[in-house]
Amino acid sequence: MGIEPLPDFSKVIYDLHVHSIASDGLHTVFEIIDIARSRGLIGVNISDHGPAQKHTNKISSNFIFNERFPPNPDFYGGIQIIKGIEANLLVDGTYDLFELKKIHPSRFDLISLGIHGDNTGFPRKQCEIFNTKKMLQCIENYPVDILTHPCTLAFPLNIEKIVNACVEKGIALEINNTNLRLGKTDLNQLKLMLKLVKAYGCRLVANSDGHTWHEIGCFEKIYEFLLIQKFPIDYILNTSEEKTLAFIKERKTLRQK
Repeated sequence: MGIEPLPDFSKVIYDLHVHSIASDGLHTVFEIIDIARSRGLIGVNISDHGPAQKHTNKISSNFIFNERFPPNPDFYGGIQIIKGIEANLLVDGTYDLFELKKIHPSRFDLISLGIHGDNTGFPRKQCEIFNTKKMLQCIENYPVDILTHPCTLAFPLNIEKIVNACVEKGIALEINNTNLRLGKTDLNQLKLMLKLVKAYGCRLVANSDGHTWHEIGCFEKIYEFLLIQKFPIDYILNTSEEKTLAFIKERKTLRQK
């Protein structure tokens, strides 16, 4: 497929936001594994969209939750498969995770949450106050580990309130490479988010939001932005295997209590 390796200066070793054919991604899990290996990653989070989005297949039958799915990363050439989901925030302040009949939240390694359009009820360019209220309501009452693309232009949020809530709950905020590349990010909000993340000690992850081979494991726009902002790459959680695995273990343990 002509996959190019990441530049030598890349330090992100886990891509914690990747979509497969179970939602709107182009590739199977095994194709994603091959791409991840070619890009120098050691782990990927298969975080397909929740069922509220019209293009999402039945994630409850996703192969990674099948008992026949081999658990040993050595089977995949050392690539660690993280079992995740990108749940959709709904206008009532809940998310669509509970629409899944066969997968209890405790079975997920990571639960991500984002605002999307389609069938979720959120119109684009909605009021920041409304979006923020519903997001805070959801993360206060339901398990969430990563907040995806919080600085998107289409669905504005009050970043200071979101950062404060994420610090309190231990939730990681995401910098999204694909949104940066496609011009979907509010750059001023992202600058503010980085400033607040550093000031308050909020967790931060750098993800591709990869749907296709030329996106998965690619973080070039994130690196460019961080360089301009003089923001240290080592501050990002998923540059460290130890920190990433500790984060996953902590979050999953919380859901099992």
